[in-house]
Amino acid sequence: FEAIPWQELVPELAQNVELDNVSAALWLGILLIIIAFVFLLTILMSVLERARQFGIMKAIGSRPSEIFLIVLCESLFLGLLGTALGFVLGAVPSLYFTCVPLNIASFGEDMGESMEQMGFDPYMYAKLEPRMFLYTALIIFCFVMLMTILPALRASRTKPVQTLRLQ
Repeated sequence: FEAIPWQELVPELAQNVELDNVSAALWLGILLIIIAFVFLLTILMSVLERARQFGIMKAIGSRPSEIFLIVLCESLFLGLLGTALGFVLGAVPSLYFTCVPLNIASFGEDMGESMEQMGFDPYMYAKLEPRMFLYTALIIFCFVMLMTILPALRASRTKPVQTLRLQ
């Protein structure tokens, strides 16, 4: 007797799994870009709305590094809060589907039957990998902090005379 890996037994399914992995990575990349730019625009809008405040701070003697640090700390707080919230909102459904399987037959009787004919269980369990959650959270947090640099630089380079005259 010889054991045959499932990839050789059902090569079409192996191709579909690989395609699904590539598709998931592509969607994750798109999602990361969207998150990064939404965060950039949020922080930039916050900085632009408080231009007068930063101008006054510079006029009374605040150093650019202090203003940069203020914006960076605010972004750090928002980034940590958003990452933690996303972590929880992602973990809850994942934990649920590790306990409660998804019935493939609910997508159509033919799908459940064909899975059983190929020797596969028609119930699909989610696999929770904490490492993936941590990596994704870390990547998103790093993107968020990178997107903070431009608004923080803009705030720290505020010219007091111009901002106070304009407003």
